[in-house]
Amino acid sequence: MQFVLGFGCGVLFSTVIFGMIMTYLHKEKENENTEQEKQREWEIYKAAFFAPQARILLVDDSRLSRRVIRELLEQTQIVIEEAENGAGCLAKVKKEHYDLILLDQMMPDLNGEETYRRIREEENLCRDCPVILLGANIREENRDVYTAKGFAGTIGKPIQGKQLEEMVIRLLPEHKVVQKPEGFSYENGLKYFDGNEEVYRETLLLFANLWEERQEMLQMLLEQDNMKDYAILIHAVKGDARTLGADYLAKLASDQEQLAKAGKTDEVRKGFDRVIKTAGKTAEYFKRAFALHDKT
Repeated sequence: MQFVLGFGCGVLFSTVIFGMIMTYLHKEKENENTEQEKQREWEIYKAAFFAPQARILLVDDSRLSRRVIRELLEQTQIVIEEAENGAGCLAKVKKEHYDLILLDQMMPDLNGEETYRRIREEENLCRDCPVILLGANIREENRDVYTAKGFAGTIGKPIQGKQLEEMVIRLLPEHKVVQKPEGFSYENGLKYFDGNEEVYRETLLLFANLWEERQEMLQMLLEQDNMKDYAILIHAVKGDARTLGADYLAKLASDQEQLAKAGKTDEVRKGFDRVIKTAGKTAEYFKRAFALHDKT
């Protein structure tokens, strides 16, 4: 009887301990998943651009090449579909429309050029889609040959991430691309908010919503040659931009502030369009980024 009780207590104790351990591990896993989700949420803001509404068809017989390209474009959140040969590509374009096609040059059966010719000639949903030709044999000296054949661009292998990004940005529909403004770092701005992304993002949107009114006020002060108040307002823009991680805009605003304080109205006018354009792009980026983010 004592053995049974002792055994029973031991089983009960072990069960309780096991349950506590499993609960702890489950919570740790939830915390880990939450952190990973948070990481993915703002990972897109580290990319040169992102376009979650854009769709690309990647055609390459090499699984390794397809994986490399996927990783190079991962942060952009572009929807990427794959085909491992020309026949697969032709089957997909008959059913789906893509904003851009990445097409390997050397493939069995149908090579890149033959696949491209059939895309343009046969009935499908991508006859007018831009196509980038990828290949190890593509060199600077023969790019014009492929351009003359109608390819929107060419990229040699091994593919360089920056070249791929620049070409994709250029060829995707403009309304689907949200390009990060020069000198902006989401990560750096977040530090000023102690990592509180909710407050940080609300402040980014506040800056964006205030910008049109600020622009009109700066324009009016410049027309009135009121450099004293112009310096005060551009100082506020500088401070906001620096706090939000928009260092390039902060630098331009700082230059304007110093010129305004020195009463150099003509010099302020020379740099006005540049700072206004940069601030406008930054504000628009904040608005469009969060509009797209909410849909993803």
